[in-house]
Amino acid sequence: MAGNVTLPAGEYRVQKLDGSSAVVLISCADASASAMVLSNAAQAKETQTQSKLIFKRYENRYFLSQVWTAGSIRGRELLKSRAEKEIAQSARLETTGEVTLVARLLPPGRNAPSQPPMAS
Repeated sequence: MAGNVTLPAGEYRVQKLDGSSAVVLISCADASASAMVLSNAAQAKETQTQSKLIFKRYENRYFLSQVWTAGSIRGRELLKSRAEKEIAQSARLETTGEVTLVARLLPPGRNAPSQPPMAS
């Protein structure tokens, strides 16, 4: 899930809507699904060596939580949706966790709209 939208498994493009925006656009490579979610700036202690997407897991549901780009200490932390807040409150501690997926950076201009992607 990203925000309030359930997205099927697949290959996605993740990018900020524009350079200074708090909105992250998540779109399926085959254009079958997309979501726009609000995010806050996040900062790591060290430069990221890999682009990655971090998901919060509650039982068998996964919520996109953070987006990080290789070579930067800055990332984006997605705001929790109402559904995630409700699930987090009722989830048993032993079934919660975090899942990290390594992402691949695309070169600017490769099937991108007006802005280069953060990660795919």
